[in-house]
Amino acid sequence: KRKNLLLFAFFITLKICSQTSLKSKNISNYIEVINEFENNIKSNIYGINNDDILKLIKLSKKKYHILYSFATWCGPCREYLPFLLKFVKDNDDVELYILLVEKDDSKNLLYTQKFFEKMDAFNKPLFCIIGDKTGRPKKLYFDFVKSILPNHEEYGLSLNILMTNDGNVLYASTYNESKKEILENLKKLTINPKD
Repeated sequence: KRKNLLLFAFFITLKICSQTSLKSKNISNYIEVINEFENNIKSNIYGINNDDILKLIKLSKKKYHILYSFATWCGPCREYLPFLLKFVKDNDDVELYILLVEKDDSKNLLYTQKFFEKMDAFNKPLFCIIGDKTGRPKKLYFDFVKSILPNHEEYGLSLNILMTNDGNVLYASTYNESKKEILENLKKLTINPKD
């Protein structure tokens, strides 16, 4: 009996410990990820670099693409997110890619997944910036942004990058802009809002 009890306790501990972190999935099929966007499937977090995001954008049927950097520990990110989600919902031709600035294979990534699972307003895959090498999440994030916007300054988290299907950047926000100014700029540059 004691042996069975110890074995049971071991498996319970193993189960609990296995749920303490989350590792992003590799993108093996870009078309499947696009289908998750089109079918509003939100269960997956993919590891992504700048080449991956550009491939997804080029395959999308949407005309405009907003890359939005987010971390659950970032107050401005959480505060602005509902406004951005409403903007995207009101614009048929805009796709939103939420780029997570979290360490891959971590408790924070698991917490972020749970944060988004509770949200009814966003049913899409999420993306954890992994870059091409290992490093701290913020360093990977800044390298990612510099690869897309080499001359962009004055940005932090809660960055909005508006792109077209060909990878052309139309706009990138700065931390000096209010959320109202950012949304106005996005609205000016996207042509097909819902009535």
